[in-house]
Amino acid sequence: MAFEERLSAITTPHKLPYFNATYSLSILLTPAERRRPWILYCTPGLLAAQVARVASITLILASILLWVLPELLNPGISFLAKVVAVAFLSKAVLTPL
Repeated sequence: MAFEERLSAITTPHKLPYFNATYSLSILLTPAERRRPWILYCTPGLLAAQVARVASITLILASILLWVLPELLNPGISFLAKVVAVAFLSKAVLTPL
């Protein structure tokens, strides 16, 4: 039953206002999640996805930045190609997370 409630929250027929967060949260969250919001962090896979996201940003993208950084003083076509490659790589890794 909790999965069905989450699924209905993903495709809600309500138009959610931008500046009324309490109304939006009352529609999106179940009564149990409103009473105890920390149970949202017990969602399976959430911790693994957050750890993978942080690891990819800090380890992979930071090391790629060190590869691109020396060319900032003398940018050329290869610099642009590297920046575009890093942008596509980061989007490919971070979007599913």
